[in-house]
Amino acid sequence: MRDRPDVRYAHNGDVAIAYQIFGEGPINLVCVPGFVSNLYWNWDLPEFRRMLTGLGSFARVAIMDRRGVGLSDRLSPKDLPSLEVVMDDILTVMDDAGIERAAVFGWQSGATHAALLAATHPARVSRLVTFALDPCPLQKPGWTLTSWGRGEWESYLTELRQGWGTREWVQQHAAEWAPGSSSSAFENWALAMFRSRRIRQRLRRSSGSIWRPTSGRCSRLSTSQRSCSTAPISRIRRRSSGNMWPPRSAAQNW
Repeated sequence: MRDRPDVRYAHNGDVAIAYQIFGEGPINLVCVPGFVSNLYWNWDLPEFRRMLTGLGSFARVAIMDRRGVGLSDRLSPKDLPSLEVVMDDILTVMDDAGIERAAVFGWQSGATHAALLAATHPARVSRLVTFALDPCPLQKPGWTLTSWGRGEWESYLTELRQGWGTREWVQQHAAEWAPGSSSSAFENWALAMFRSRRIRQRLRRSSGSIWRPTSGRCSRLSTSQRSCSTAPISRIRRRSSGNMWPPRSAAQNW
């Protein structure tokens, strides 16, 4: 019995996108993680493994590492992909896995890509589940849902750049990122994950983006837990299957 699913690769042009398939169930569920992901190391954190196992208990799950993240191909900080390019990567994974239509679960920055996919290609997305979705981190004219000012954002990026990959920085944020987790287990997992110092450029690119859906025909659930690994599996199961929430009109979805 393998302790984690095999890694597969789908190719969008010259870029290899890593993904895994696991679980059994009547629906397909595509998972789009945030910028901290590694398809191998994800399974080493007990809380993360519990979430993945829970998802696989009711669905056939496809989870990916976005380009530049985890086991997918690297990126140049000078050539970061647009939201639309990463959205196409999700479709590439779905096509490679033989998934025509699926419920899509995105968390943190991955939630933005999942939502853009649902708005742009509603025929491919039956349900949309998001965690910590923030279309634009910075305050902008006409955008009232964000509390970050430019100075606060730059301070955060500076702290991120200086502390990235150090145990001290992980310890400062462990309670926020993984409440209830074993501190030593989470610290070791996080240090194994946080290897790329290019995250500052990735966050800087996303800070100025606002996307607004233009259409949509899928039902949506947004969760707000501090830790994605504590997201309520029962709610995701019900929402993904559509047994409790039938699809609504486009005006109601957003």
